[in-house]
Amino acid sequence: MHILFIDESGDHNLTKIDPSYPIFVLGGVIIEKNYADNELIYEMNKFKQKVFGTTDIILHTAEICRNKNKFLCLKDKDFREFFIKN
Repeated sequence: MHILFIDESGDHNLTKIDPSYPIFVLGGVIIEKNYADNELIYEMNKFKQKVFGTTDIILHTAEICRNKNKFLCLKDKDFREFFIKN
């Protein structure tokens, strides 16, 4: 059995395309369920715990890149380097 992780980015409105940002991306990755259950989730939670002190955080690229919400701490240069290195 496999699991499909899928995500989108950009403007998903296909009926009224914004000419200043006419980009829509849909990507995904297929992973064996056994690997996801036994390794991937464990490693992601280990990273979250080490860097943020909790596993209760969703790694959302838009918020990470913009240092928003739970990622305000990434404005700190030393913390950002720690985040990237881990």
